Amino acid sequence: MLQIAFVDNPLNNNGSRLPPVVQREIVSYEEFLDYMSRGSVVSEADRVAVMSQFTEALVHFLSGGKRVQTPLGSFAIHLRRNGGDKAQRTISTDRLAIRITPKGEIVDDLKRNLQVSVVDTPPAQVPLVYSVTNIDNRTSQNEGKPGEILHLTGSRLSFDEEDGNQGVFFADGGANETRSQVYSRVGSVFVDCKIPDLASGDYRLIVRTRPAKTLKSGAYQMPVKVVAR
Repeated sequence: MLQIAFVDNPLNNNGSRLPPVVQREIVSYEEFLDYMSRGSVVSEADRVAVMSQFTEALVHFLSGGKRVQTPLGSFAIHLRRNGGDKAQRTISTDRLAIRITPKGEIVDDLKRNLQVSVVDTPPAQVPLVYSVTNIDNRTSQNEGKPGEILHLTGSRLSFDEEDGNQGVFFADGGANETRSQVYSRVGSVFVDCKIPDLASGDYRLIVRTRPAKTLKSGAYQMPVKVVAR
């Protein structure tokens, strides 16, 4: 399920909106290879070797200015604008990028299999968390140990830290909620908070704000796992 959030276009004041995709999880290289191995007798070491050779071959041909055709699509070198010195007529590779044109069959497969869900619109007033990343363990999402710092990304996350009814809360399966210590907040989009001293288990992460007189509450749609030290 692809989730999007309609947000106001900051570059246009005519009421237009942008539909950015809400990325909740990162698929690890190991998980990706494991999925590829379904129904195959190829060993994990062989799969890793093939992917490594694929990257090596791309570098070899792209560095020669060639366009590479693959089952994924075509790969080509692209130099972004403002990447050179006009006066000296020199160019730098600092702004080099790889342009990928996917195969039409892949795009068609995505269109057939993709389901889209709208998770947020500007008229809504409740706070919303799109993703949770562990700052102390960058490879970990939606989990951590007590004392570690979680980085929350979302919208309408502005709250008064002096008001005990507002902030970031961890709720267990019952009626218990524990307020988290907030380390930093950037506007209403980013919040860094500490995982409280909680027992191991899954918790609902809730953010409460008070944009006006009424308290507003929003919960992260995925459970946050607390792992004992």
